Amino acid sequence: ARGGILFIDEAHQLIRGQDDQYGYEAIGVINKYAEDHRDDICIVLAGYPDEMATLLRADPGLPSRFTTRFDFDPYSADELMRIAPQLAKRECNGATLDESALAELRPACERIAADPKHGGNARELRNVIRLAVERRNARLMRQQSKKLEERGDSEFSLLTIHDVVSPEERAEREAIAAIEVQPTNPAPGVLE
Repeated sequence: ARGGILFIDEAHQLIRGQDDQYGYEAIGVINKYAEDHRDDICIVLAGYPDEMATLLRADPGLPSRFTTRFDFDPYSADELMRIAPQLAKRECNGATLDESALAELRPACERIAADPKHGGNARELRNVIRLAVERRNARLMRQQSKKLEERGDSEFSLLTIHDVVSPEERAEREAIAAIEVQPTNPAPGVLE
């Protein structure tokens, strides 16, 4: 990495507890390299804020060698919704999301954005989309009545509501919604 950038993602995982001799050894090597080659290299340690603060406290030399800190705000639900189609296309062989799939992604994006520990992380959204691809594949396999040559390319690349939310999840949501909207019937003679 000399003459360039050394990017260490999830750097907080270098040390996994007080007894992690290899992690402390790795930090020592990084620390020495950062000092010896400070004019030849840019070292970026990336990770979650709380965990990175713990990492920087693990070696007294780290804070003086890593003095610049960038904190990135987590993605909002709206930003995750804008990322979802791009993520599906890039990560899942050109998959596209129809309107029903996008509508079903909204609650997932809101849940991801609201996560107090790692909220707004697009990695979790990628996992949701990959699960949708697995469901789509299973759905297409169940539809064996259609021959492969009868299927259009779009059928293989399109993610629908049936892929984003499992039938069990959909049934549970519908049951909850039905309970929530049912009017309560007062006992006869009450409020007449």
